[in-house]
Amino acid sequence: MFAGWFGDYGLRTNALYALSVAATLFVYLRAARRVRPGIGTISGETMLLASIAIALLIDPHLYPQDVILSLLFVPILARRVANPMVMLIVICLLVDSTAIDLLIPLHLYTMALWGLAILACLSVSRPLRSLLLPRPRAPVFASLSSEPGQRFG
Repeated sequence: MFAGWFGDYGLRTNALYALSVAATLFVYLRAARRVRPGIGTISGETMLLASIAIALLIDPHLYPQDVILSLLFVPILARRVANPMVMLIVICLLVDSTAIDLLIPLHLYTMALWGLAILACLSVSRPLRSLLLPRPRAPVFASLSSEPGQRFG
């Protein structure tokens, strides 16, 4: 992906590749420590989706039969969205983005898979999410109350 953007295999390309692999591996392992990928729970299915996306990212050659594995995202994501038809259209556009990559080396499919894997891992990894998005602080006047249920007037 980075070689297609920068047109070389120099230090910058290799450094960006190494950093992206390390960051992705860190986020995935952090999430996998909390939730085991599998079927049955929402977070387990989300980690299964991340595992499939990372397996597709690891594959150095992108063949049409590999892209079909993206359709495994449909049953996992269909239960989580309000309108499954919109999600199905987005998945079909994701699969069709490889045709654009044949003409122009933008690597849209790779970027979308990478983003999906990171978002799936972040959605089940609460401590990492709390580091990225701090929790809202309690109001100052709430600590002045002597009883937990007492309201000010």
